[in-house]
Amino acid sequence: LGQMHLSTRAWDFSTFSASLPRTRVSGQAWIGRRDRLSPMEARAELVNDAAARWDQQGLPLSRLLLQAKSASMALDTLDIKTFDLTLTSGRWSGTGKWSERALQLDTRLQEVRPQALDRRAPAMRLSGPLSLQWRPGATSQGPEKAAAWTWKSELEGRFDDSAQVVSLSTQGEVSSQGLEIQRLFAASGSATADVKLRVRREKSKRWLAQSEGHLSGFDPAAWYPGPEGTPWRKGPHRLNARWQLDLSAPVSTAERALPEWFQSLQGEGRLEVQPSQLAGVDLQGSVRMEREAASARSRVRGDLRIGRNRLEFEGSGDPLGPGDADQLRAQLQGQALGDLAPLASIHPELAAWVPRQGSAQGQFRIEGRWPALKSSGDGRTKGLQIGPLSVDRKSTRLNSSHVSESRMPSSA
Repeated sequence: LGQMHLSTRAWDFSTFSASLPRTRVSGQAWIGRRDRLSPMEARAELVNDAAARWDQQGLPLSRLLLQAKSASMALDTLDIKTFDLTLTSGRWSGTGKWSERALQLDTRLQEVRPQALDRRAPAMRLSGPLSLQWRPGATSQGPEKAAAWTWKSELEGRFDDSAQVVSLSTQGEVSSQGLEIQRLFAASGSATADVKLRVRREKSKRWLAQSEGHLSGFDPAAWYPGPEGTPWRKGPHRLNARWQLDLSAPVSTAERALPEWFQSLQGEGRLEVQPSQLAGVDLQGSVRMEREAASARSRVRGDLRIGRNRLEFEGSGDPLGPGDADQLRAQLQGQALGDLAPLASIHPELAAWVPRQGSAQGQFRIEGRWPALKSSGDGRTKGLQIGPLSVDRKSTRLNSSHVSESRMPSSA
């Protein structure tokens, strides 16, 4: 085949699948060689007249230009001379090379507004280099390696609604075996986030996650606003924290309740939260997790202050075992549980667990694995509301796997 010419007019991707974006793509592409001695060439120019944001089920791409050459008909090497995407806001361009079944792209972002591509993305303009590399999997030498994408970027810009300078540096790798973020550094003024993360799937059907980092005056909603009109976007958030974690969790989490998921964690690490705010709620505290060297048991200790409430706890368990010996001891001083209400709206999973109003004090002990729990302890509640549950003024004694209640007089 000497040459091939392709053309399209008003092509709508969504006609092939409802999950694909709506488009109106027109343009031409040419692949071939001028004569027997000329290299193989490819040229394409496509225009999308229905460019729109991802959250509108659109494709935020207005125009694509591509030029490439290959000296071999086998296409074992390919020089990408021009790679130019005009986005709904900004431009992404560069060059690249395909060689030895690996792809290298050296590109640059120019005045790209992420929120113009997807309304849930940050409202800022970013420019800078972005390099991408794809490498094939390998099994012939050493341990098996899956095909993977690696990336590195150094971006700078400003927020849309202020002159505040922002910078974003990232470097990492993603494959079917996991994700590794070797560096993620985001800064805006004095607010910074410095994160390292490694997640991989083991043959034991568990995820292994290692992470360390720190946050200083960081507002996560500025970098991920989320859907419009949500409490998460409204905030305010200001996080100051430091952590170092080495954890293991089951791969399948879709059918696990939140308490069961926490009981399945295994590992060691620490989390220190200095005075912070999340959705306007004051936060401070620490959590430490240890793993016994001679067994698979894990121990956890924590002291959390949320609003005007305090929770101290200590527990131990065997996440890989049946859970018969799992136990948790806790002391709650919840004089203003209504302070926690804004947290319930951050994520739907929290709505059934976060108190909306009332107070509670007491200490309790829980043994076993969710949902077959044995409980004991003493506590007092007043006007408590948690999800659909409402509890008036009561004195509660927990014993075994049931709750016995005695209503207190209103003057108590």
